[in-house]
Amino acid sequence: MGSRVICFGAAHVDFRAQSLAPLIEGSSNPVKTSRARGGVAGNVAGWLATLGHEVFMVTRVGTDADGTFVLDELTRLGVRCDAVMRDPDYPTATYTAAIEPSGELRLGLADMSIHDDFTPEQIDQALKVTGTADLWFLDANLPETAIRHLATRAPTSAILSADTVSVTKAPRIRAACPRLDLLITNEDEATTLLACDTAAAQLSAVEVLGVGRTIIGHAARGVTLLDHGSRSDFTPLPCNVVDVTGGGDALAAGLLHGILEGVPMADAVRLGLAAAAFAVESETPHPAGVDAADLLARASIQR
Repeated sequence: MGSRVICFGAAHVDFRAQSLAPLIEGSSNPVKTSRARGGVAGNVAGWLATLGHEVFMVTRVGTDADGTFVLDELTRLGVRCDAVMRDPDYPTATYTAAIEPSGELRLGLADMSIHDDFTPEQIDQALKVTGTADLWFLDANLPETAIRHLATRAPTSAILSADTVSVTKAPRIRAACPRLDLLITNEDEATTLLACDTAAAQLSAVEVLGVGRTIIGHAARGVTLLDHGSRSDFTPLPCNVVDVTGGGDALAAGLLHGILEGVPMADAVRLGLAAAAFAVESETPHPAGVDAADLLARASIQR
């Protein structure tokens, strides 16, 4: 068994509608629809569990059929759901993605109201179940009060990492600084969080926040690593894009897997890019059958 991980945040149902022709706004569009388990923290949890780590999920779902579906899917992947809370007053969160024929996301619609009043007391109750861990991962679907509380509760022995999720929610991550060890974001979310968009300014802004390392995704242009005052750029691995949904979550999971395995940071980034390549080639955020050896092979890393 690998490392012990706790993932805090969203685990929900993804509804995917891929257009059969270029989307036309204000008009009916023919699409192919599908349903899968999703959520940033949920996707990261699923990936890390299948990569050999012991993973606990801390989230809220409804008492509805969607909530049961999410828990069944996470359990099937090996994620521990002992600390998941079921709330009869809210429906399970959903994310609806409108996808172009190319696989690019045109519009994402998120109903995350079940997470809006996630309280510090609920986090403390969950931590009594999960116990200690080597890595804590949180996403910005949680409210600021919960994020701030997690930053105060995370032991110094644990890596604390966070994902900004969206442009709207990115500023919430400030509540975890300067305790945050690793920030995972994309260029639009980083611009909002850091209030700047140039490379030099972002490097300086990250240092002001006190974040040790930051990964900034640039979609088809790869990723940038800001690492304790230095900057490195990585190109994406070749892939045939089917659907970009979940690609960023896979990147985060592969990166975190590499860090937990103790590989050099550049190799950890390449493992993240390998996981992202597998994800965007699939119609689901988490393609079946991909294991740690597959990531190493795709990233051309020998161990």
